[in-house]
Amino acid sequence: MKQIDETKLVMSRTFNVDQQRLFEAWSNPAIMEKWFFPFGEGGYAEVEHNFTVGGEYTIDMYEPSGEKWQQTGEYREIRPYDKIVFSWIATEEKETVVTLEFNPVEEGTELTLTHEFLPTAQSTQRHAEGWEGCFASLERQLVVKA
Repeated sequence: MKQIDETKLVMSRTFNVDQQRLFEAWSNPAIMEKWFFPFGEGGYAEVEHNFTVGGEYTIDMYEPSGEKWQQTGEYREIRPYDKIVFSWIATEEKETVVTLEFNPVEEGTELTLTHEFLPTAQSTQRHAEGWEGCFASLERQLVVKA
């Protein structure tokens, strides 16, 4: 499922893993570095974070060409295995908010990502494409580790 309006994006995908494993993929920097980029093969990320409420993070995403895209922010809410809320400041954009909700389903875990307060429809569409790429990278990483 994907819903896009001018300043808000909601996406859901079911991953064939339990809540704990999917949550860990979003909370463990060593795992995040293996998938938190939308570029496919040859891309990579460097992740530094303090995974506590009020803790800050930096994610540097590298395209295969070496071009870097940096995201920073702060964790606002963490409910283990259920929910993560964090601010998101992408290169040259204002602060936005991302909410991740982890819901058990028969096939594994449904992840719903809500990205709010994006500045323009164009930015919202760009982020939708980026998150789709990250979800694809995450799925590849989870399959590799299965």
